Amino acid sequence: MQEFFSNISGNIVDFIVYTLIAVVMLAGLVKCIFPMRYLSRLFRRATRNLEIMTVKENTRPIWQDKDFLGKPMQKQWKRFLINAEQLDARGLSLDVEQYINDESVLVSYAHMSVAEAVPGMLTTLGILGTFIGLMRGVSGLDVTNAEATMVSISQMIGGMEFAYGTSIAGLSCSLIFNILNRTSQGSVTGAMDDFIDTFRELVMPVPLDDNVHNICYLEDKASFLRRTTTEIKEQLSTDIGYSINRSFEPIARQISGFVAGQTQGQIEGLNMIVNRFVDRMDGALRGQLSYLADNLSVFNKSQQVSLEGVNQALSAADSLMKNMGSVNKLNSDIISRFENYVNELSASQAGNAHLAKSTGDMLSSMHSAMNEISTGFTRLKDSHRELEKQMEAYAAWSGRVLEAVEKQSDNVSAQAHGIANDMASSSRLLKDSYSSFVEDITRGFARSISMFEENMRDISLAFTRQMSIVKDDENAQKLSLAVEKLTETMEKASEKLSREQS
Repeated sequence: MQEFFSNISGNIVDFIVYTLIAVVMLAGLVKCIFPMRYLSRLFRRATRNLEIMTVKENTRPIWQDKDFLGKPMQKQWKRFLINAEQLDARGLSLDVEQYINDESVLVSYAHMSVAEAVPGMLTTLGILGTFIGLMRGVSGLDVTNAEATMVSISQMIGGMEFAYGTSIAGLSCSLIFNILNRTSQGSVTGAMDDFIDTFRELVMPVPLDDNVHNICYLEDKASFLRRTTTEIKEQLSTDIGYSINRSFEPIARQISGFVAGQTQGQIEGLNMIVNRFVDRMDGALRGQLSYLADNLSVFNKSQQVSLEGVNQALSAADSLMKNMGSVNKLNSDIISRFENYVNELSASQAGNAHLAKSTGDMLSSMHSAMNEISTGFTRLKDSHRELEKQMEAYAAWSGRVLEAVEKQSDNVSAQAHGIANDMASSSRLLKDSYSSFVEDITRGFARSISMFEENMRDISLAFTRQMSIVKDDENAQKLSLAVEKLTETMEKASEKLSREQS
C-alpha cells in the first residue's frame, strides 16, 4: 500500500480528493438545494394565485388545473383533484395536506435521502484526504541521519498540508451544505404551510376530526332511524286505515241498503195504516167526514161571496165619502165667494139690475147645490141601511153554520170510542212492525261486527308475518309491540261493542 501511494503523484491525489469534494457538493446543491428553492417559489406563486383568484361564469377555477403546482407536484396534485371531486360531489371536503406534505413532495423531488448523505460524504472525503496526507508524509520519513531527516520532514509537512486542507475543505463544504439545506428546507416548509392554510381558508376547509366525524355520523344515523321509524308508523297507520275502510265499505253498503229498504217499507206501511185508519173512521162515521169536508168547502165559497159583497159595499161607501168631500169643498168655495161678494156689495154702496140678476143666479146655483147635497146624503143613508141588512144576514147565516158544525162535532164525539179501538189495533200492528225492524237491524249489525273482527284478525296476522322479518331491529321490535297492543285494544273494543249490542 505504501509503495502504491508512493508511486502515485501527489498532485493527482490532491486533484482527485478535491474534485470528489467539489462533485459531492455540487450534486448536493443540484439535487437538494436548488429543487427546494424551486418548490418554495412554486408554493409562493400558488398562494398568490389563490389570493387573487376570481371565479367567472362558465370557467373552471385556477386551482383545478393539474399544473397548478407545477410539474414537480403534478402527480400528487392530480390525485388530490380526483379524490376532492368525488368528495365534493357528496358535500364532503378533503384535506390537501394528505397529498401535499413533506413526505410526498420533499422526499421524492428534493431527494432528502441524498441531502442526508451529502454532509457525511463530505466529512468522509475530508477525513480520507487527511489520512492520505498523513500516510504520504509518514511514508517518506527517514531518521537515519540529520540530512535525510530534514528532507523527510519537509515531505511530511507537505503531506500534513494536504491532510489539513482536505479536512478543512470537507468540513467547510459539509457545514455550508447543512446551512443551505436547513434554510432551504425551512423555506419550502414555510411556503408549503402558507399554501395549505390559504387553500383551506379560500377553497376547501379542513375536514372534521375523526372523533367529531364519528359523532356526527352517529347523530345523523340516529336522526335517520327516527325519521324512518316515523315514516313507517305513518305508512302503517295509512295502510291500516285504508284496509279498515276497504273492509267496512261492503258492510256499510249492506247496512245502508238494509236501512233504506226497512225505512221505505215502514213508510209504506205507515201510509197504508193511515189511509186505512181514515177510511175506517169515515166509514164508522157513515160518511160524515166527507160531508163535513163538503160543508166546509161550501162555507168557504159563501164566505168568499159575502166578502165580495162587503168589499163592494165598502167601495160604495168610499165613493160616497169622496162625493161628500167634493160637495163640502164646493160649499166652502161658494160660501167664500159669497162672502167676498157681500163685502164688495157693502163697499160699493150701489147696486144695479145686473148685480141683482147675478145674485139671483148665484142663489139659485146655491139652492141646486144644496139639493144635490141632500140627495147624496139620502143615498148614503140608503147604502148604510143596506150594508147593515147584509151584515145582519151574514151574522144569521154564520150562526146557522156554527150550529151545524156543533152538531157535526157532537156526532164525531159520539163515535170516538169506535175510532179509539181502531187506533189501538193500528198501534199494536205498528209496534209489532217496529219490533221486527229493530231485531233485523240488530242481527245485521251483529253480523257486520263479526265480519269486521274476522277482517281485523286477518290484517293483524298478515301484519305480524310481515313484521317477523324485521324483528332483529330494535325499532322494528318496538313497532311490533305497538301493533300487538293496538290489535288487543281493537279486539277488546269489538268485544265490548258486541256485549253492548247483545
